Amino acid sequence: MKKIFGIVAIVILIGIITAGVVFSFGRNEKRIPEPPREGKDIPSDVVWDETEGMYKLKEEELFFNANAPSDFVESFVAWEEEDKWIAKHKDSTSKLDRAMIKWIENRKLDSAFKSRYEPDKDKTFKEIVKLGVEYLPEMLDRIEEDNAFKTGVLMDAFSRISNVDALKRIDVSEEGKKEWKQKCKDVMENAEQKVKNAKEKINNGDVESAKNEIKELGVFALPYVVDEIENGNKNMETLLDTKKYSQDELEILKNMVEKTKQQKNK
Repeated sequence: MKKIFGIVAIVILIGIITAGVVFSFGRNEKRIPEPPREGKDIPSDVVWDETEGMYKLKEEELFFNANAPSDFVESFVAWEEEDKWIAKHKDSTSKLDRAMIKWIENRKLDSAFKSRYEPDKDKTFKEIVKLGVEYLPEMLDRIEEDNAFKTGVLMDAFSRISNVDALKRIDVSEEGKKEWKQKCKDVMENAEQKVKNAKEKINNGDVESAKNEIKELGVFALPYVVDEIENGNKNMETLLDTKKYSQDELEILKNMVEKTKQQKNK
């Protein structure tokens, strides 16, 4: 009888060990993660990698990990702040507000798939830039606010529209924003004088130096270059393509410069 009980005990023990091994194997077996979402709203330049459980750019890089903590994306973008801003401005007739809303909504979607933002590939960002010179004053007013919303995208758009090289480095830290604003003021405050300097240089045959002087000013050189041309300095025509801009745009740029100079003298 003892022998029978012994055999039964061994069989039970073997069964327990086998079940444990199978259970452990099942737990440790690598499973292919499912895509976290599907649909038309997935960016066209990413693809799901079943072996890694991640979205990848079709070209090269890994971005969003489906197995990452659920707050990863939510912490990446200030969702609540953006939602409040959209709710406040959803009925706005401002073209800048409308373009910003589209940009935010698209950015939310993209941030779920990409950890690196690439403005040159963002159609909604390009729509902000296309607003052009007409919206430079409004952009600058918003950037100048102490608690400006989305300062970085406005600074970037402003730098591209104005074509001022000194403004193309975007740093959204408090010190970075302060430095950027000061550079912007310096460019506008000195625009008229630098155009006069360029006139003297080009009249003395130093065309290359004159071009560099003008290039530093971006579009803020335009109204003063046009003034010089209208005053008979035709050689200034080689420095800038002034015909790309309307008279209204030239007036906007001159007003921005004059306003900045007045503020300095207060």
